[in-house]
Amino acid sequence: MFESEEGSEDDDKAPIVPKDDPQFMAMEQDFKDRHQRRKRDRKLAEELKAKGNEAVKRGLYKSAKHHYSEALENKKDYLALYTNRAMVCIKLEDMQMAIDDCSRVLEYCEVFDEGYEK
Repeated sequence: MFESEEGSEDDDKAPIVPKDDPQFMAMEQDFKDRHQRRKRDRKLAEELKAKGNEAVKRGLYKSAKHHYSEALENKKDYLALYTNRAMVCIKLEDMQMAIDDCSRVLEYCEVFDEGYEK
């Protein structure tokens, strides 16, 4: 059985990465592209959420529902959008969609946030 020595010199070395490997370079580029796409989608979702919030303030609930739904197309794990859309659905008397949105938030919290007792 191998046991490393404490204070080993290997701990201070930089990780070995294949710098000239085309497959590694393609994977690295894919990581960067996905990161940029996630940032872009989050920003777009924030903008659409702001438009939806503004529409709610003016009493334009159908427009707000549209903005929140469009934002969810870009960022499906943005829980505030589900609760905002559920509130608008209640105003529009679309109870089934409000129930679905609230249920989705509870499911996400149960799986990813270790429950929903917050």
